[in-house]
Amino acid sequence: MRTHRLIATLACSALLVACGSDADSADDTDLSPATAGAEPDEASAPAATAATTEPAESTTTTTSTTVAETSPPSETTIADTTAPAETDVVDDTADAPPIVLVHGAWQDGSSWSRVQEALEADGRTVSVVSLPGRNGDGGAQTLTGYRDTVISEVETYDDPVILMGHSFGGMTISNVAEAVPDQVDTLVYLAAYLPTDGDSLAALAEQDQTSVLSAEGNLVISGDPPVASVPRESFAGIFCPDCDPADVDAVTASAVDEPAGPLLAPISLTEESFGAVPRVYISTAQDIVVGPDLQALMIERTPVDEVFTLDTGHAPYVTAADEIADILERLEVG
Repeated sequence: MRTHRLIATLACSALLVACGSDADSADDTDLSPATAGAEPDEASAPAATAATTEPAESTTTTTSTTVAETSPPSETTIADTTAPAETDVVDDTADAPPIVLVHGAWQDGSSWSRVQEALEADGRTVSVVSLPGRNGDGGAQTLTGYRDTVISEVETYDDPVILMGHSFGGMTISNVAEAVPDQVDTLVYLAAYLPTDGDSLAALAEQDQTSVLSAEGNLVISGDPPVASVPRESFAGIFCPDCDPADVDAVTASAVDEPAGPLLAPISLTEESFGAVPRVYISTAQDIVVGPDLQALMIERTPVDEVFTLDTGHAPYVTAADEIADILERLEVG
């Protein structure tokens, strides 16, 4: 049975090759290797719930949304999405921060296509980053390399960006905020790993009691440097068991193999840099890859300014793209 603990064992053998490259690149206090973990998942086209300190009736997102309490209470207020009277309508998208989207493990940037389309339809400026090491271009990757790839995109903008990461993308965007906090307006974690200083994805994933990745055959490690794979025939069932049949192909289409090394690498974060950037979490209530209990635990350890909940599995970028776009529109950015 392959579990997260099996990956941790591999860190002492085959994964030493990949981890060694991470350790070399971590001299700038960004990363060093540790034990392994992973992340995949599911979603449906459900309703989004916004979590705020003062859940008044005016804080509903859309007609399909309900309001839930956040814990701990947030001081951030959420803008009312009810359409204003015609005399009050103002097109302020020109002043809205650009949005940069970072995918998770076992995916590439194409996973964001529906979210990108929804945001651009609202007039937002959106960039999608595809991290290296996918589509056969090598398994020897590092968290530092991922960080620098995203920073290269962030630096194309004059103003700070909203930086959203899905799943393992939460580790990457945290690393970016540590390096260039003045260039990030808000961090948005979508069913994502939300680390504290010294965490790796592997260390966080081992605390997840409900992730189906621990089931036999759902995670395969091979190659040198090692690559982690989720079998294509079971990918949609793992990532999106609640998908409509029409969404299954969309979830599977972005599936790729994942370089294993960065999954093991711990991250270095400080209150002065990472801690100074506003954070928002979008939780996924039916997630069986990054379970809701683990999501809640991470939020407790690394508090955020606002919490929203989608009634989906791990692939809301497919099944709840409009709801994600709506949440991003409602953010009270810095």
